[in-house]
Amino acid sequence: MKKLYWLLLGVPLLMGVASYSIAQPGGGQHGEGRMGSERQGFAFWKMEKIVEKLAITPDQVQQLEDIDYKFQMDGVASDGQLKKARLELDHLLSQDTYSDQDVGRLVDEITAGSTERIKLGLNKQIAVRKVLTPEQWSQLRQMRANRSRKMKMRMGQGRKSGSGGGRGMGSEQ
Repeated sequence: MKKLYWLLLGVPLLMGVASYSIAQPGGGQHGEGRMGSERQGFAFWKMEKIVEKLAITPDQVQQLEDIDYKFQMDGVASDGQLKKARLELDHLLSQDTYSDQDVGRLVDEITAGSTERIKLGLNKQIAVRKVLTPEQWSQLRQMRANRSRKMKMRMGQGRKSGSGGGRGMGSEQ
């Protein structure tokens, strides 16, 4: 029955994550299009250097703050429902007997909750993009791509030399 659980839960979740990744600018390449929630927590408008480089106005900063707040508030309810459905499913599957109908209903709830999170993230990205000028958006994407390249290079160098230095992935030597 655990196999059924992972099949019913895992496949839709993997499809959801994959479709979200592909829907991001850059076709799912890391380093671009990441905004919002845990994965999307890069609040670039709070970083003075980026604000200056992109020439983001105080009005734009306020709009971005409002978008972020709304996204977080909307995400609280979505996350709660998703967590509740997962907990119920875990509890149900730990029983000696259970209804396949109940399992299916909970898997549907989990899939719907995951889809809702994806939609929230994409809607946030769209809203942020509308606040920025096309030039600012382009510069931001380029900055993210450069940061991603640098991170990949650092990680690749650490693996090749076999020395992590014990300082973490993002530390400067």
